[in-house]
Amino acid sequence: MLPYSLKIVGKDTLQSIHEQSLQLLSNAGVVFDNEEIVRLFVDNGQKVDGKRVYLSETFVMKALESVPRGFTMTSRNGTVDVTIGEKQGSLVVAPGNGTLFIQDIEGQRRRATIADFDNITKLCEHSRNVSLVGSIPVDPVDLPIKSKPARLVHHLMQYSNKPLIGQAATLEEVKQVFDIIEIAMGQKGFLDNNVTISYGVNPASPLVFEPLTCETMQGYAERKQALFILPGLMPGLTGPMDFKGLVVLSNAENLAAIACAQMLNPGTPVVYSAGTFMVNMKNFYAITGSPQSTLVNIAGIQMAREYYGLPSRTMAGLTDAKQVDFQAGAETMQNLALYTMAGVHVINECLGVMDSITTTSYEKWILDDELLDRLRVFSAGIDQVAAENTLDEMILLGPGGDYLQQPSTFQNCRSLYMPEISDWNTFEDWEKAGKRDVLQIAREKCDRILQERQPILLPAEVDQEITAYFNTI
Repeated sequence: MLPYSLKIVGKDTLQSIHEQSLQLLSNAGVVFDNEEIVRLFVDNGQKVDGKRVYLSETFVMKALESVPRGFTMTSRNGTVDVTIGEKQGSLVVAPGNGTLFIQDIEGQRRRATIADFDNITKLCEHSRNVSLVGSIPVDPVDLPIKSKPARLVHHLMQYSNKPLIGQAATLEEVKQVFDIIEIAMGQKGFLDNNVTISYGVNPASPLVFEPLTCETMQGYAERKQALFILPGLMPGLTGPMDFKGLVVLSNAENLAAIACAQMLNPGTPVVYSAGTFMVNMKNFYAITGSPQSTLVNIAGIQMAREYYGLPSRTMAGLTDAKQVDFQAGAETMQNLALYTMAGVHVINECLGVMDSITTTSYEKWILDDELLDRLRVFSAGIDQVAAENTLDEMILLGPGGDYLQQPSTFQNCRSLYMPEISDWNTFEDWEKAGKRDVLQIAREKCDRILQERQPILLPAEVDQEITAYFNTI
């Protein structure tokens, strides 16, 4: 398990959150806007009034028992499989999701295209920090709507071998997604025994699961592909202006989705997610960089890890900054560092995301990847740089000793972390190098990566088979 030390609430509060969540589910109920799912709840003895389902404590607790405590997501070539939950060795990172715009180094915004989608997928494949690719790191304005979920997954597989995150889809669109994955894997029925793709379930808070969300859950649960639950509460708008109350409501939405997924297919992998934003009450704009939302979400992570023993996920790397500046760096590092210290298993919205998840910056993407490098080094612990007989060496040198030519120095001098973008040279060296700004350096690195990663990774015959498949639907 990942180590963690940052806690916001104690055991008594966790117990109270759980009990109040169950009361909310049984007394207020949850709307599932899907006739088949509602009928299944009735068949399983749950009280139903129209589309509103009242979940009993017994039903919810039984569902929790069948959720896997850990699972492995399979990559296309088997070399970058990802373990989530139990036996997970390091933080799992997914890119942004849902931004509409691309912002350039001069601060000009434009609508994202499929070329931008492909570029970000290439960056994800190149990064040693990114574990999963998808869902919609940018929403391409120039991609046809027909079969869009499958076409986006095709693009993901063209430029990355890593496990996938899909998009909201109808049952027919989910089938298309799974069909092309199995073509790429070279085996019909591959998904029957492998978790290869996940889907981020977004409740329409408070306590509503809309038709498309329900259909996607049905399709993914039927094949036991992973479901990442992600409430998006906003106090004063879609949740109470009460921090503990926000955790209770978020927890209830997670439990409702878990209950539904396990009813559809017991053993479906589910990742519990904490997703609360603060609100600028002057204009009702969602705020992603608030330290208060981080507090609330860490309490949710504790519910997942400490109380239920489930894999956990949250949105990190978020900022409300409109350009890549101090605010962008401060808010991004605040969220990345605190959630990592809280021991979350999976983070998303991590790379290049700006302006309350509306915009992606290529330069910020590269800088955020360096922030993840820093967190990876920090998470490795104190033993990452160690030498034998260090105490003997310190006793021998004593006061005023010079360690420059000692064995420990030669052994570990190349083990010290050095950033690629940030400048740790002297002022004089920085000046001689042209006083280059980090955004310029990030832009150059981004261009270099994209120029090096042009080829499509799918074998030509497989890519042609998928293209032919699209011509039949």
